[in-house]
Amino acid sequence: MNLRRQALSSVALGLVVAIVLARAAVADWQYTRWGMTEGQVIEASAGKAVAHHVGVRESWGIYADLVAPTLFGPFEYDAYFYFDDETGGLKAVRLEPPAPVWCIDVLKALMDRYGTDQETLDGKTVWRDPVNNNRITLSGFSTCRVKYQPLAAADR
Repeated sequence: MNLRRQALSSVALGLVVAIVLARAAVADWQYTRWGMTEGQVIEASAGKAVAHHVGVRESWGIYADLVAPTLFGPFEYDAYFYFDDETGGLKAVRLEPPAPVWCIDVLKALMDRYGTDQETLDGKTVWRDPVNNNRITLSGFSTCRVKYQPLAAADR
């Protein structure tokens, strides 16, 4: 009987480890992982992510290097990918709707996904998702931009 209990305990431990590893595999934003290079993001997106060109770049501007169409729930968005100048790794993804959407619907979708435990900082609604290592920010009531970035060590 003791051997059977040990076997069941081993199986249970294996299942817990598998679940934890599976949760870690879905971390970050959709098909990307924080720190990926541009080439890795393009490959992970199955070629949907392409170079994002801006005609005239102001010296003070922060511009995305890649863009890809995506869905956030039922909403069509363009995902803009930002990379760290020093490391070359993915540091943020901003979702911007190509057409007007009702922000209250986007807020509801975010609350359905991340819960009602959010805070307001500088007029923006912010969620922390430590399981997936994300800080999610909804900004602009008329533009409904959603920004994903990794949680800072202090946010965890």
